[in-house]
Parts: sequence; structure tokens; C-alpha cells
Amino acid sequence: MVLYEKNITNFPPREGWKNDLQNLNDILASEKGFWTSKMGTALGICTEAGELADIVRKLEGDKKVKASDDLSNLEESLKYEIADVMVYLFQLATLYKVDIDEALHEKIQIIYGRTFKS
Repeated sequence: MVLYEKNITNFPPREGWKNDLQNLNDILASEKGFWTSKMGTALGICTEAGELADIVRKLEGDKKVKASDDLSNLEESLKYEIADVMVYLFQLATLYKVDIDEALHEKIQIIYGRTFKS
């Protein structure tokens, strides 16, 4: 899917205030009975982001890989740590009634309008 060509404001239409992934996350949280604390959820993001950063450091050679660390296992772990961060982000957005889809579209427009050094 091509997100943006020349016109950054030409986004696909949206329906409702939540996207499918955010709704799915809400169902998971409701059925499992967790992620009701805003502070706990925010701290969960930090914890998961730290775990993600640790894996990236290992994969990029910035941190010694233990003999017990299998690189293919690290790549699998990377996938799940990215998902963990996203799950917590979706939940925090839900707790604060933030539409992730809308927020991302607005932020991309802001970034698109910035000038970056080459």
C-alpha cells in the first residue's frame, strides 16, 4: 500500500475512533483483566522498550552476545518485543481515549512538513 505520494493529506478513509488492532487489544485486556492502570501501562512501555533495545544492541553487535544467545532466536524475540511495545501503546491510548490511527496520521503530517538536514 502506498501511503503518501505527493499529497500528504490524501489518507485512506477511517471508520470509528479506534482501528482494528486497538479494538482487538481492548478485547484482550478486557477478557484477561489486565492493563487498567495508566501508570502501570506507561511503565510497561518503558520495560518492553528496554528489552527491545537490548535485543537490537545484540543484533547490531553493540552488546556481547552470550554463547546461549541464538541469533535466530534473537530475531524471533525482536518481533515479539516490537509487538509487546505496540500492545502497551494501544492500551495506553485506549485508557486515555486516543485514536491511534488519527494520532499517527496527524503526526506523520507534522513530520512530513519538517525540514531535515541531509
